[in-house]
Amino acid sequence: MRLVGVSMDLNVIYIMVGSKIKTGDMLYQSDNKKESWEIFQRDYRLGEVELDQLKYGFVDIYEEYSVSSREFSEEFFESEIVQKTLME
Repeated sequence: MRLVGVSMDLNVIYIMVGSKIKTGDMLYQSDNKKESWEIFQRDYRLGEVELDQLKYGFVDIYEEYSVSSREFSEEFFESEIVQKTLME
């Protein structure tokens, strides 16, 4: 697993990771982008997300973001959609 971001709020981490999975920058339990997103959503809803199941990603350093901040939205541009989908 590679570091996507750092936060004390696990939901922020899931939104960061989910945004990267949704755009295909990371894969989760599958080599298929669409299937990765579907599996991640399912695991989130079941409370069974296993971050060690990420197939690949990237390493970067982030400031502590608020999900609603402009900087967060620019870096994780699918974050609003991911947040709405995961919170349904």
